Amino acid sequence: MEIGVEISFEDIDRNGVAWCEPVRALVGQPAQTVRLLGVLIVVAAICREGGRIRDALGALRMARRISAGSLRSIGASIAETLSILGRNAASDADVTAVSYASEPEKFLQYINGNRISGSSYHPGLEYGGLFGIPGFDGRLDRPDVDNVSFLILIEGRVACVVPMLIYPDHVGSWVRWVEGMPGMPIEVFCSAAVDRAAIYKCLGLYLKDLIRCYGVRMFSVHEEPAHAVALSRSMGHHFGYSLEVWDRPIVDLTRDIESIYGGVRKSYKSSINWGRRYLEMRYFSGSQLDDDAVSGALRALRKSQEQMYSQYGDAFDRKLFDEAIAMCKQGDGEVSISYLPDGEVCGAVIATDAGGISYYALGGSRIVNGNRNPSQWNVFHAIERAKIRGNVEFHLGRLFGPPISSNGYSIRKMSKRERDISFFKHGFSGYSESRYVYQFMTDAL
Repeated sequence: MEIGVEISFEDIDRNGVAWCEPVRALVGQPAQTVRLLGVLIVVAAICREGGRIRDALGALRMARRISAGSLRSIGASIAETLSILGRNAASDADVTAVSYASEPEKFLQYINGNRISGSSYHPGLEYGGLFGIPGFDGRLDRPDVDNVSFLILIEGRVACVVPMLIYPDHVGSWVRWVEGMPGMPIEVFCSAAVDRAAIYKCLGLYLKDLIRCYGVRMFSVHEEPAHAVALSRSMGHHFGYSLEVWDRPIVDLTRDIESIYGGVRKSYKSSINWGRRYLEMRYFSGSQLDDDAVSGALRALRKSQEQMYSQYGDAFDRKLFDEAIAMCKQGDGEVSISYLPDGEVCGAVIATDAGGISYYALGGSRIVNGNRNPSQWNVFHAIERAKIRGNVEFHLGRLFGPPISSNGYSIRKMSKRERDISFFKHGFSGYSESRYVYQFMTDAL
């Protein structure tokens, strides 16, 4: 196959290799994958000949992600190009960026085993040196994903740590629950002893260099509203961006149960009262979760999800189950299963605990007795149990994005399933924790 490529360095300066015209015309078209690989390799060669080493690296790394590392020649070309790459743009005498991808031992040394994420409430166990659930050995090892998590040192001290992965769609985020869907936006973990605005200035310089060297077309970051959009002010002159407000519903467990019940959506209350009177509940945690109990919990969860997946398709991820069970095994959470009087399973919820927060990790229910849906009872009872275990908040899942958001050149709408889940979860509390979510992108978008 002969591949002719016309490129403009002005186009690359504006849009990066990820969205320069010859690449943009082929990205996202599975039938054009071989041609896209060829185009990227040619673009890399032209950039290298023109002395644009970082752009050459970006094109090669895009090709590696697309080919899932199956082409050794691409790996060899990356290694050769790296050998002539100059110093990182964000490094000087006082400010240094340390990347897990290039200096894993140094990265680990600086974070000194501190866990940015210690629970499935805020999962991080796949992300190199950022660690995850104690006792759960899960690390990312995929040739089609680049782990570019990094930290920034100011005068030799860690100023911030940023977890970041680049996926085969060339989008950077943190956690992805389901391939092809937006992941958890990157969170910048800043030291309390430094000025956040100063950190963001360094961060913008480093990320500008990083997306060039890795062929990133877009990345997602979030911050608390209390930080007064400092992130966009500091980084907006490096990238174009859109801003969305995401939220997660939270139940305040410091209140009494009657008050918590009073805040539940009115239409849920008959189901909660029915479940309280009619269903038998069993609980498993710690040493109770032997192999037989874990297998039973998995069967109960899958049976409870059958009706949902018959409608929406089966998107069950065993990894999410294993993460949550690992926490429950060490006493940081609980599996609760509801049964009809005849012993039939009708629902299951797994909640995990970390730092006074209980998190709805997984759950499911099935309609019984013709029209009874025990889902509201299962979740409300999990909230009750979380309070008994001494937690101060119950988080009803991950951050929920808006019903309509930007997605490259197009608009992304929530699926019916996503809308239904969000509506259901928000029925247990009138309070939501909000986050500003930025989609940073190149000018082509």
